[in-house]
Amino acid sequence: MLGGDGHDRLRGGAGRDVLRGNAGRDRLTGGGGNDVLGGGLGSDRLGGGRGRDVLQGRAGNDRLNGGAGNDLLQGQQNHDRLRGHQGRDQLAGGLGNDRLWGNGGRDLLNGGQGSDFLRGGNAADRLVGRAGNDVLVGGAGDDLLTGGMGRDRFVCGQRGRGDRITDFQVGQDLLDLRGLSAKRVPISDRKARVNLVQVGSNTQVEVDLNGKSAGGFKTIATLENVAANSLNDRSFLF
Repeated sequence: MLGGDGHDRLRGGAGRDVLRGNAGRDRLTGGGGNDVLGGGLGSDRLGGGRGRDVLQGRAGNDRLNGGAGNDLLQGQQNHDRLRGHQGRDQLAGGLGNDRLWGNGGRDLLNGGQGSDFLRGGNAADRLVGRAGNDVLVGGAGDDLLTGGMGRDRFVCGQRGRGDRITDFQVGQDLLDLRGLSAKRVPISDRKARVNLVQVGSNTQVEVDLNGKSAGGFKTIATLENVAANSLNDRSFLF
């Protein structure tokens, strides 16, 4: 099913559909089945629906929503927004400053070029920033984070056993602890303590939010191949 040069609305049925928007600001919805949706030129909106779908934004500032199923979302050019929703999804921003949300399922998020924002979701996700100054938020679950080139910011949470960060660059990247308080009180305003533990070649970052060391420390991140004594206050955001 092909759109024209105008602003088209294309909707698939219960089977496997192929929808191409071509020029214009188009809205494509796959429906049931394993669908393939291509936005084309213009800033398009693509919704996969049920099934294992492939969504490609192509040119323009596109919005891609995978829906249910294990979907593949590719923003490609310009500044795109990709949401995986349910299932084990793969999201690739491509060129531009993109925003990627994995949501449910064990997802793979790849920012590509540009300064991107990546958020995992509720499961154990894999986030890769690639080039640019990226922000990586693992979310719930024990996530694996790789910033890539650029000055990256890794946002830590309290759930699970903590995230693993594969390429933290001391003096360049930042570990963001500001969102650790459930009561939205900045960690800098609490009696919190941060403990750095060397475990082999890695550093475990532990936080005690109430300042009581007895049973209070929790590992929030593991920095691979980073020496604990190389970190300082400038490595963190409190």
